[in-house]
Amino acid sequence: MIPVTTEQTIHATEAQSLSQRLTMGRIPAPEALRYAMQLGDALRRIHEGGRAHGAISPQVVHLLGGTLQLLPGDPAETETLAPYLAPERLQGREPDACSDIYSFGALLFEMLTARPAFEGRSRDAQPLRTGHAGFDRLIATCLCPEASGRWQRMQQVTMELKLLAASERRTETSPAQRQERRQEQFQEAMREELRQMEARWAARLEQQQQTLAYVSHATAEDHARLDEASGNLNAVCAQLADTETRLAAALERIASAEEAACTTVDALGGIAQTVKSQANETAGIRAAMARTEDLVERVVEALEALQNIVLDKAAEDSSL
Repeated sequence: MIPVTTEQTIHATEAQSLSQRLTMGRIPAPEALRYAMQLGDALRRIHEGGRAHGAISPQVVHLLGGTLQLLPGDPAETETLAPYLAPERLQGREPDACSDIYSFGALLFEMLTARPAFEGRSRDAQPLRTGHAGFDRLIATCLCPEASGRWQRMQQVTMELKLLAASERRTETSPAQRQERRQEQFQEAMREELRQMEARWAARLEQQQQTLAYVSHATAEDHARLDEASGNLNAVCAQLADTETRLAAALERIASAEEAACTTVDALGGIAQTVKSQANETAGIRAAMARTEDLVERVVEALEALQNIVLDKAAEDSSL
């Protein structure tokens, strides 16, 4: 017998057993999925404690305000539990996690169809259908006759349930919401690309500052290395030009997104505000790019002036 915990305790007058609920018909798929995830979590906690429930049936599952609670049961009552027992349990084996997973699958099928998966000890070889492909695949794995063909841990079942829930949410999302989500994903991708460009600019400007520091201490003997530094700066300028090209392409993509958003503004409502903030962001990007170009130009002018000073000094030294 599994001990009753505070979380599992419930008064019959405050709740409805799953058996009572099923007399009113099947449970809608979204609601059944929510209950299945709660039942899966309860079983996972039991299994993590090194135990098995062994007596899963609609009678030990209670529903209250959208919440499912799993009560203890008597695993020895095999005749009462027969429609929910795994084949190895019907053969007299002790309950374990795999047999609980089998019972979970049988219970989930009954929630979705309002009819038991099996009658008594019989196990019909015909595939069980709920009318929902995702649930059918999950239930079929739970109800595999061989224990080795089932999921071995309840965590695997709950993960499948979460994936199924995510798929259901995608199916229920309207075309306008999907378009809005794609727009948000595109905007975030553009922001990430701009953040990466900004980081590259910062690294290159730091390199330029190091070059200027070197030039300020240059002497006639450093003339050859000064030429090399000038070549490095030219290479940096070329890289910045390439970055500017990429940024321009990104801005074109943002502009295209703005145009697409404008054409669907009536359907998407909130996109108009997003387009406005994108326009402001685009203007800020262009201003930042212009400031970067001015900075590079000033760096080049300063380098040329310093180089002329060094060359003049070298000429004076040679004349002496």
